[in-house]
Amino acid sequence: MSRLGVVAASRREAAPLLQAADADGTCVDVETSGIGPARAARAAHRLIGRHAAALVSWGLAGGLARDLAPGDLLVPAEVIGPDGRRFPVDPAWRARLLARLGAGAVARQATTLASSRTLLASPDEKRDLRARVGAGGVDMESAAVAGVAAAAGLPFLAVRAICDPASLALSPEVLAAVGPSGGLRPVRLMAALARHPSRWPAMIRLGRAERRARARLETVVRRAGPRLEAP
Repeated sequence: MSRLGVVAASRREAAPLLQAADADGTCVDVETSGIGPARAARAAHRLIGRHAAALVSWGLAGGLARDLAPGDLLVPAEVIGPDGRRFPVDPAWRARLLARLGAGAVARQATTLASSRTLLASPDEKRDLRARVGAGGVDMESAAVAGVAAAAGLPFLAVRAICDPASLALSPEVLAAVGPSGGLRPVRLMAALARHPSRWPAMIRLGRAERRARARLETVVRRAGPRLEAP
């Protein structure tokens, strides 16, 4: 059985795959890269160095299409890099996964995923990116992983769940509390919220949205297994 390499920004995002792979001994190798394209590319190269035969970009995404809600699932047919380069996913692999997930599991309006070099914090930034490239969702890592896969001649797939929808603004306090690993630094976040208690409602909404997105990723693993129908 060939080895599947998975890049996820954080261990929280990777948790469903890690738990399922440990439980059944499936040949899945997960790298938690931290946020951003450079870290994701390095993680993808490490996976190839450990003989990964296919690569997945896995985790959370922001919504660009306004009708995408927290927890909606993206398995895009194409990923667009910050430089405009387009990377198609492996069509046969995508078709197998979609068939296993079942009708209605994936958001129809998100067949394209954009990657950004920076976190998009405001609805205006998300609206501008959608107007430029027409993508349904955005992350920071998928195009980098896709580029490494393309250079190595390996199949590539992206699986992302919407966390922050197009209408949600990420406050400066939240952005400042995000660490390089992709997780929130609780002490910094709590200190910022203590100074700005009016930010609490938005933070609660974001926490609920993240839980819905992570639950959807858990559903993907339950239905498709940790190998995600990889070749």
